[in-house]
Amino acid sequence: MGSLATLFADALPLERRAAVLEAPNIEAVLASKVEEGRRAWPSFVVTDDAFVRHAAKHHGPGDLEPAIEALLGADLYLAVACIEGNAAALAALDATALRPAAAEAVRTYRALEAAELEQVVREKVLVGRAGEESKLASYAGRAPLSSWLRVVAVHAAVSMTRRLKPNDTLDEATEVLASVVAGDIELAHLEVTYAAQFKASFHEALARLDERERTLLRMHVLDHVGIDDLCKLHNVHRATAARWLVRIREALFANTRTSLRERLRLDEDEFESLVGAMLSRLDVSLERALAPVDAGNTP
Repeated sequence: MGSLATLFADALPLERRAAVLEAPNIEAVLASKVEEGRRAWPSFVVTDDAFVRHAAKHHGPGDLEPAIEALLGADLYLAVACIEGNAAALAALDATALRPAAAEAVRTYRALEAAELEQVVREKVLVGRAGEESKLASYAGRAPLSSWLRVVAVHAAVSMTRRLKPNDTLDEATEVLASVVAGDIELAHLEVTYAAQFKASFHEALARLDERERTLLRMHVLDHVGIDDLCKLHNVHRATAARWLVRIREALFANTRTSLRERLRLDEDEFESLVGAMLSRLDVSLERALAPVDAGNTP
């Protein structure tokens, strides 16, 4: 078996391998992450090859050693053992993260049964669709596994609740999810972690609006000018003014999401797990702020 650096490099595209082998401290950094996992979970073993190759699979272009140093070795070690089907690891995942995540979601979605939600989350995380890897295979070790699973559990709970209440609209379900995330301590911690990037991305999205859009935004949100007054001021039909506000909301959300995605440099699954719920709440907030209310009903 080769060195950890060689194993890591072999799992990368050919054009990126040389940079790994030339990094002066890569062997020690990788070894520290493997050791971190083994200290946390002495009851089962993940091979160097399996651990390092999984870490390499999710490593994107960028600073090599700082990215690996930031990995949560214990969580990644547990995830890899579960992907391999290790019984002790699966039991540990259930006890330490999966069941607590489901229980937390059930406390909010009281119509659901904890055992049923646990099983749904277990299947989502551990069982891949035909010809596909399990969802857990997308876990990159950059966020706590407990937080990652809590997001999966909330998404599963929302989907199950929709099936129980088929007349609920998508917007209603999204608003419920947003209220849950607002009170989630661990996700609140993620918001603090990414506050600067989130703020910068939102400011960048605002700057990309043209002058007319920014004026409409300021009038409607800050000056509480209702939809009827907006259409009179601009001499357009009420439906046209409403469409303007919808487009502004969609542009702000889409541009914030794109900018944040570029800043964080996460793969798509990890991005959704970490900040998807935060963005859902942003979308709900924008929807409320830009709702085409009548002038007489404004605060």
